[in-house]
Amino acid sequence: MKSINLISNKNLSVRQSFLAVAKCKLNIKEKTGLKFMARNKSNNATQAAKALSINLDCAESTGWSILRSLRSLNLIEYSRTEKQQLVLSKAGKFLLREGLC
Repeated sequence: MKSINLISNKNLSVRQSFLAVAKCKLNIKEKTGLKFMARNKSNNATQAAKALSINLDCAESTGWSILRSLRSLNLIEYSRTEKQQLVLSKAGKFLLREGLC
């Protein structure tokens, strides 16, 4: 597991700390999924999970797992009950803009 000592470096900004934590936490499929969702607009989570599974050549359950993980980290936003479009959050857009993904 990757690790970074955030406590010893008191000069880290919140921005740098956020990037360091995201770099350690996100796995390759989550990073790829975040990039994929930025390029391909999905109407809802079901379409996104199916598209991810095709793009990553993995099971649809893995696509759902990626979506749940990204949502739990507040990198994407969607609702289970409503027909809400899946969108990147401000934090997700920030990671993409900073080149982490």
